[in-house]
Amino acid sequence: MKNIKKSCIVIGPFPSPVTGLSIVNQFIAQKMNDYKINVIKYDTSPGSINRNRSYYFKKFKVVFGATLFLIKYKESKNTKLYLSVSGRHGKLSELIYVVIARIKKIPIILHHHSFLYIYKIQISAKLLFWSSGNKTHHISLSDKMGTLLKNKYSLKNKFITISNIVFYDLPQKPYKGSKMRIETLGFLSNISFEKGIDTFINLIESLHKLGIKISAKIVGPFEDGISKKYLIGKLKTNKRIKYSGPLYGKDKKQFYKEVDLFVLPTKNEAEPLVIYESLMNSIPVLSTEVGCIPEQIGNKINVGLIIKHKEKFIEECMDWILQREKSLLLYKESQLAALNRFIFLKHNSKNQLKKFISLFD
Repeated sequence: MKNIKKSCIVIGPFPSPVTGLSIVNQFIAQKMNDYKINVIKYDTSPGSINRNRSYYFKKFKVVFGATLFLIKYKESKNTKLYLSVSGRHGKLSELIYVVIARIKKIPIILHHHSFLYIYKIQISAKLLFWSSGNKTHHISLSDKMGTLLKNKYSLKNKFITISNIVFYDLPQKPYKGSKMRIETLGFLSNISFEKGIDTFINLIESLHKLGIKISAKIVGPFEDGISKKYLIGKLKTNKRIKYSGPLYGKDKKQFYKEVDLFVLPTKNEAEPLVIYESLMNSIPVLSTEVGCIPEQIGNKINVGLIIKHKEKFIEECMDWILQREKSLLLYKESQLAALNRFIFLKHNSKNQLKKFISLFD
């Protein structure tokens, strides 16, 4: 019997710029290729994360292009449409793609990467899910996220879970416990107040006031001019804070070698790749209780810390750090616990990709 060629149209941002969503889209496309699924990519990246006039003009241009591409696409048979659902206004363009796909009878897969429309019901999300129909397959980052979506929007669709950890391999080098104490705190994200750059700086300054001569390494692109001005001002007054800009490849790996503790005081997140990258490098994580982060770090305090109340973030982080300043053994245990957490989560996700590929059967 002749094998039927399966195809998937993937519309969404791809690197560059490098963002969590663009990386995941790239990973998804690669995994489909690995399973002999023909991937038709349409990159909707505006080329920058800085939301100025140029950004919105380029965004309109790529969305218009993607719409025309989908309208003109003729090989609808044995083809699916894969979309990553936006947290904010991007759902309006996704609604257009979904309507065109329904008209052309192209099955749809919606991959959820945001909790913004879970924490607060959005009319645009309602329209998107209603327009996509009951046969659309939904992908959530965790079972809990899928349950929340079903309940919030009364969805009867089929859901599968694919954690972002499936895109990472187990570390090849065993844990050696080479880091003796916490000397450097790391922050790797888009530089913005939403991601908590101000809280991170305040934590460093609070530790310095106690006489703890800790250093900080900050990595990532600026999201706006206000956060850029803020950080540049802090760099001038505190020589223990270093900013390296965006880092990729070997330079990014070097960042994780130099960092002893990862801190992410974010206000909005889904399932950050940087947390998995920290854990697999035996780096404990201190972060906020948003999105899937509590499920990533778990409830064992040695792995790191989940702070529920943002007004207590600095206080609770300082307590966690000071405990490990007093006990070097406790910090070594935290390094091992971080790596073990990654290994545990990786083993638990081993069948998730197969479930995704089965959507094309």
